[in-house]
Amino acid sequence: MNKDTKLPETLNEAIIYFSNPAVALEFVKNIRWPDGKVKCPRCGSADVSFTAKRRVWTCEDCPKREQFSVNVGTIMEESHLPLDKWLAAFWLMASAKNGISSYEIARALKVTQKTAWFLEHRIRLALKSGSLEKMSGETEADERLESTFNQLADQWRNETGMLSIIQQKAMHPAYQRIIGIGKPALPLILKSLERKPEHWLWALRAISGEEVATGIGDFKSAVSAWLVWGKQKGYL
Repeated sequence: MNKDTKLPETLNEAIIYFSNPAVALEFVKNIRWPDGKVKCPRCGSADVSFTAKRRVWTCEDCPKREQFSVNVGTIMEESHLPLDKWLAAFWLMASAKNGISSYEIARALKVTQKTAWFLEHRIRLALKSGSLEKMSGETEADERLESTFNQLADQWRNETGMLSIIQQKAMHPAYQRIIGIGKPALPLILKSLERKPEHWLWALRAISGEEVATGIGDFKSAVSAWLVWGKQKGYL
């Protein structure tokens, strides 16, 4: 990418700019290998050849002349999404001063909310680390946490669905286990609350130690206050 190239300033410009596969490839390549030397993510060798038609490199030093794309070894490796969606999502998240929700990403990029959540989750890790490189240990830990949260949340919903007293719902063992996870559970609770208003306010207060919705008697307004807080804190 030429240093004088004008980068997109709006979402529409970003979508158009990254829609060219060659431009998207060059953009990511320059981020991964800023010195211009493409290196095999498996052995680190710079003795590679490029096949433009398939947009892959072949490592001449790997025993089996392994091939790799620009995605291999990055947070994008296990995704079937094209680079243009990834890069437009990066642009959205990096440009959102007050944070952006997965629902907003889904609407902007015309993808499902589940896909947008996946993008948001991976990109947040990349922005936090300052690198596109895949962090297998941290990613796997986050995925296990998400799985645990979803199981506990489903158990809580199924076993308290008939209860009308909020205090009883909050004292359910599954709910208390979620509180016991601590701050790592906050993004998951807030995303769940964003999808569907449920009685997560006790958990949010207990984990964060903050009284965000004090004095707000309307449940819907209280939920909105916590979601604003979540975006300001970078949890959403």
